[in-house]
Amino acid sequence: MGTGSRTKLGHGPTDHQNGPLTSSLAQECAMTSNSPIDSSPQQPAQGGPDERRRWQRARAEWPISVQLADGTHQARIRDVSQAGVCFFLDRPLAEMTMLSIEFELPVDGGRRRVRGSGAVVRCEKISAAIDHYEIAVYLQDMADPDRATIASYVGEPVGGSESNAG
Repeated sequence: MGTGSRTKLGHGPTDHQNGPLTSSLAQECAMTSNSPIDSSPQQPAQGGPDERRRWQRARAEWPISVQLADGTHQARIRDVSQAGVCFFLDRPLAEMTMLSIEFELPVDGGRRRVRGSGAVVRCEKISAAIDHYEIAVYLQDMADPDRATIASYVGEPVGGSESNAG
């Protein structure tokens, strides 16, 4: 790993209505869990009419490598934000499972590899007929340039929307 600065979100920001940001991220990903995936870049994920978000998300549909204690697993991203990522995996993961992720994000002129680590905040079976799970991860540790790349892709300033802070 490089010597660049890193952002550790830890137990930091909270959503004053819902408690820790981890529960807010889980709610955000859950609000759109039944909507179709659109791989258009920089398209915000939408929820209900009274939806409030601290971190803007963009829908995505590309591969992600998930590093768990038993090895590396391939998954498919659903959406991404500066605070986390939601993806589909062929196995369930317990909440608070620590993991590392790595994926390539489309940028002007090509792709950029993004890496981070965090905790599972939600895991839900997609349906009774499909043996895959939708998993939301709160990214606690990520290099600042990687978080800035996500911010650029999502279309917001680094640090998220401050409209809900206070």
